[in-house]
Amino acid sequence: MKIDKTTYSRNVQTLGNHEIIFREGEVGRHMYVILDGEVQIRKRTGEKTTLTMITLKKGDIFGEMAVVEGKGRSATAIASTDCRLLR
Repeated sequence: MKIDKTTYSRNVQTLGNHEIIFREGEVGRHMYVILDGEVQIRKRTGEKTTLTMITLKKGDIFGEMAVVEGKGRSATAIASTDCRLLR
């Protein structure tokens, strides 16, 4: 399968530091590949507290579990730097 420039550019997201990519519990429609930057995966531990489970970097893939399983997101993904993502 060949991906042309238009398809590629429509599916690249640019996010600023601290922007939320998706929230825990949301329906998963996309998975992501980090082209540039870092993303933190955070899990709720209380009403007002979260735990950073992992920090992902360029080349890492995330968000696939909810897409494959057809369930809600198991954690929140937040850009921890300026990022470019392919979804």
